[in-house]
Amino acid sequence: TKQDTECITYLNALLVCRHKPDKKPLPPIVEGLKKKANASFEKEDYTKAIILYNKAIALAPQVSMLYGNRAAAFMKRKW
Repeated sequence: TKQDTECITYLNALLVCRHKPDKKPLPPIVEGLKKKANASFEKEDYTKAIILYNKAIALAPQVSMLYGNRAAAFMKRKW
């Protein structure tokens, strides 16, 4: 029905709006913390990476990528 089509269109629009990627560049201090955290992750120093991601999240809590990176470090740390 027309109502079903309108409802589906509306729901699809909501999904698209909710899942837009972050388009703004990170503030320089947050970018620096993220790079240091990524380097620690690559060196398998997961605890240090988590600490750095926590600092970056405190400054930019809206950046979902930081949460994902921190979660990966927690999973690699295994405790």
